[in-house]
Amino acid sequence: ECDATWTDWDTFGYGYLELEDEAFIGKRNSFDLLLDLGERTLSLYDGRKYVGLVKDGLAGEYCWFVEGYNTGTYTITRLPSTADS
Repeated sequence: ECDATWTDWDTFGYGYLELEDEAFIGKRNSFDLLLDLGERTLSLYDGRKYVGLVKDGLAGEYCWFVEGYNTGTYTITRLPSTADS
């Protein structure tokens, strides 16, 4: 399982993401997060394969950071949306 924490600056939330794909756990060195502004969700993907919902009910502005338990390289990349075309 994966844990996720969040805050809206007034409250602190904590949850677990139940990963169904055992091949994902401990073997991948990269994954993708999709912030869907229309659906107000943050989802986890293994390439193009949907893994699970990290957070729903999102609204407002966002601040991103990454924290890992193992040494490694972390990258945050913004991909163009259809609204950018």
